[in-house]
Formats: sequence, C-alpha cells, structure tokens
Amino acid sequence: MTLPLRGISPKTTLRLLARHEAAHLVMLWLMNRPVLGCMVSAEGGVTVQLPDETGTKETQNEHILYALAGMIGEKNLIVREELREHVGELDYFDPNTDSYHVVQAISLLEGNPNAWLACYELAVGKLLEKFAKSHQEAATLLATKGMLHFKEIYEMFTRWDETFFSDGKVKSDICARTVLRQLGMRLPRQGLFGWDLRPVPKGWQQPKPPSFPKIMQMVGKHLLKKKAEEDSIPSQGEAQDD
Repeated sequence: MTLPLRGISPKTTLRLLARHEAAHLVMLWLMNRPVLGCMVSAEGGVTVQLPDETGTKETQNEHILYALAGMIGEKNLIVREELREHVGELDYFDPNTDSYHVVQAISLLEGNPNAWLACYELAVGKLLEKFAKSHQEAATLLATKGMLHFKEIYEMFTRWDETFFSDGKVKSDICARTVLRQLGMRLPRQGLFGWDLRPVPKGWQQPKPPSFPKIMQMVGKHLLKKKAEEDSIPSQGEAQDD
C-alpha cells in the first residue's frame, strides 16, 4: 500500500507553482543567497540555491522563513491547514516537503509550536506583501519562461536591491523586526537585528551579495562537484560485475 505524500497539495497549476517558487526566490534574495536556477513545469517546481562558501550557518529563523514562503506565496490553504494540524508531528510529513522543514525547524525552538507557526505565517505574509512587486515579477517570468538561470536571477536580485535597499536599510533587520513584532515585542528604533533575531554589535555592516564573477565561480565549483559525485557512482553494469 502506497502512503500519501503528506505536505503536498493534490491540486495545483503552473501559475500557482510559479507563485510558490517566486516566493522562495524573494526569501533567498532577502537572505543574500546565490541561486543556481529556478524551474516550474507540469511535474512541479524547484529552486536550487548554491552552497554557502562563507561557512555561515543558516539560522532557524531563515530556515522557517524560506520553507514557509512557498506555500504562503502560492496561497495554498490545503497545505497550510495540514501544517497547522500537525505542526508537532515531524514524522507525519514527507521529508522532501516544505512542511517537513518548517516542523523540523520549529521543533528546535522553545515554546508552543502552534504559536511559532502562527507568528511566522503572519511574518512571511507581511514580507511578501512588502515586496509584492518582486514576487509578482518573478512569478510572471517563471510562468512565462518555465525556467530562470543564475544570470537572470542575479540581474533580477540586483534590480531589487537598487529598488528597495539603496537607502542603506538592512535586510536581516527588516525581516527580524517583522518576525519579532508578530511575537508582540516592542522594539527599539535604533540598532539593527540579525537573522538570529538578536541585536547585532555596533559597527556591524550588512554583508554584500557576491558579485557576478564570484557567482560564476561558485556555479563552476558546484557543477564540477556534482559531476565528480555522479562519476563516482558505479553504473548498474559495473555494480553487477563486482
């Protein structure tokens, strides 16, 4: 008997898939994460980010924002309702779903998981509303073209930076404050917050996104590594000969 894939909507369209993946792209842009590519088709959608070479560990806050963004950007009420009902049951969801990753990250936070989920749902909704033009642009491109490669995404992210962050505002601060406000916290106007939802030291500056040559270098390394991994896997015939 085949078990149902929990955390996956039984019904969707190319337009909704585009909105889903576009929301992931918006979050990766806010986190300054380089993206290898993004694709949608009748079979589903996928967004592939490049491995972080800086050694910076992704915070639980970032993990939840990214994983929740797709279903909220898509306005997928079926998946969101299932997530609310089973937010405390990690084994309920298919490990390849966004819901699984949300539950996994929330389980590591102290407090009521339902309260955390409600907070983050509101926060992600507000961030996608704040950057609605970016979300719509990416969704329209994906629905029309089916795929965006790293150069197109880099150019799009650069335009968004110039539009929304030319005044020196800090991405982590905007996102962290959005989350913390949903928790009912009164926040000081001065100072900046990091991705861990804590104030950053005075003098801290937002890291700059990698340049295009740097991203090309990262893409090259990533593809070479993937090819080496594939070449190291013996074919079926070789495995039988052994």
